[in-house]
Amino acid sequence: MAQKFHDLKVAQVTRETPQCVAIELEIPQDKSVQFHYKNGQYVTIEKEIDGNKVRRSYSICSAHQNKEAFTIAVKEVTGGTLSPVLNQKLNTGDVLHVSEPEGNFTLPVLSPAAELFFYAGGSGITPILSLIKQALYDSKATVRLLYANTEDSQVIFLDQLTELQQAFQDRFTVQHFIEADNSTIKDAIQGRIPNTYIHNLPLENNGVQHHFICGPGPLMEHVKANLEQQQVAGANIHLEYFEAPEEDLPDTGEFKGTAEVTIILDGEETKLSVGEDDSILSAMLEAGMDAPYSCQSGVCATCRALVSEGEVYLSQNLGITDGEIKEGYTLTCSSYPRSKNILVNFDEA
Repeated sequence: MAQKFHDLKVAQVTRETPQCVAIELEIPQDKSVQFHYKNGQYVTIEKEIDGNKVRRSYSICSAHQNKEAFTIAVKEVTGGTLSPVLNQKLNTGDVLHVSEPEGNFTLPVLSPAAELFFYAGGSGITPILSLIKQALYDSKATVRLLYANTEDSQVIFLDQLTELQQAFQDRFTVQHFIEADNSTIKDAIQGRIPNTYIHNLPLENNGVQHHFICGPGPLMEHVKANLEQQQVAGANIHLEYFEAPEEDLPDTGEFKGTAEVTIILDGEETKLSVGEDDSILSAMLEAGMDAPYSCQSGVCATCRALVSEGEVYLSQNLGITDGEIKEGYTLTCSSYPRSKNILVNFDEA
């Protein structure tokens, strides 16, 4: 289905670090249902910049369990298009065009004996903070956070994490890893998260432990590889990528030429001619269709759809699981025709 956007007023902008702001959004009463979210989800902001429409996804860092205002965090990306604008020019009272919440980086149903391990790097703390709050306020889970940053000034939400430690000191622990050698954060370990630290965690495949990872790609792959070495089941490792790795998945298709792609979106059928080197999403946007999308790099899953007929080459699949791919789901931003006729259904996504 097409994304639904709403104009929301900025209630407050809080400087968290020199490169990151927390943006509190005012949710009118008549939009409370549309903006009810699951902890760990994200929204997409759409803004016109220099005559071009730009969309970017930002994670929700608040928790309705603690009756917090709807808040996202935006870290400025060097050379970025939207994040510098939101960091440098956004003011209280401004209006942002915001999508309804979406995303699958959420907590499973937790047993009373649940043990949760969170691994964050930089701005990866944003969705993880929301998940930690849910676990602490809504369950009796034991929660551990390993949080890596280059220096103290880059630690986002340090005050909130400290307050949560004090409030839940019987079951919430935080270990900071700071690359700089002059950290003043209590008990911080210098450097990145080492293999030995992960290997020394009390890891068990007992069905009650879950691991959540979000941050720069190298950190995520490092943590994931170490957990797998410790025989942690893949079903208990949950990943939220902010950007796709540089390598694409191998293309084994032999199709050449142009495919006829039938798109089902909001109950309407549209036929498009899509070349072998064109993504289905790019063809939809070029045709002026109101396609759902955000990152356009196979990460966020906003453009998820079901391929009911035909075959596509999926170059990036970070936004969906292997099980979903087997069921026929794809990410249209990274999907290229590999058969003459294809049926793509967004309404079944």
